[in-house]
Amino acid sequence: GGAARNRRREDRDTRSSNNFRVKDYKESWRWREEQEDKYKLISDLRNPSLKPNELARSVAVLQQRRLLSKHSEYTLVIKVLGKLGLWREALGLLVDMERNGLRPNVISYNAVLKVLERSRQWKPAIALIDEMWEDGCTPDVITYSTAISACAKADHWAEALHLLADMERAGIKPDLIVYNAAISACAQGGQWERALQLLQYMPSQGLIPDVITYNAVINACARGGQW
Repeated sequence: GGAARNRRREDRDTRSSNNFRVKDYKESWRWREEQEDKYKLISDLRNPSLKPNELARSVAVLQQRRLLSKHSEYTLVIKVLGKLGLWREALGLLVDMERNGLRPNVISYNAVLKVLERSRQWKPAIALIDEMWEDGCTPDVITYSTAISACAKADHWAEALHLLADMERAGIKPDLIVYNAAISACAQGGQWERALQLLQYMPSQGLIPDVITYNAVINACARGGQW
């Protein structure tokens, strides 16, 4: 009796061990298939000849199957969403990142800000900078130049100048791109005096105006009736 019980126990342990190995193999195979699918979809997103509906389909599959796992993968998808004009979906990916245990970094935020700029969504852009500070992610000069450009494209020169002042207070030194964006915002609003003030202030910041700067100032003067 005792010997028979021991044999049955050994047989059961053996079967259990075999089942575990089969299960482990299946999970490994499933993981490899998922990785192959992911790399295929990621490759599709980098294909410049892919049509918008095909890009959207690849993005949808990546999200539905929760295949994104790296900052670089999320950044790529955010850029694709920008091309498709899907700024709300781009914002949603920041939430998706956190849900998957990835903390958005400045590159992630800047990618979303670029999408907002293209869509002229200045309010979400400003709100996103506030969120960055709250989350302990320090904005950089690209962050502010992109948000200022979003304000310029949406004809909100006052908000653009507020952002310029905010970044200077935060100790982030504006570069030529930032000043050009701010002057362009003034030009859009016909604020020729403010555009000239920014132009005059640039040398004290160690910045040399370029063709874009002067064109923006001329545009501001023209819009303000200062020929």
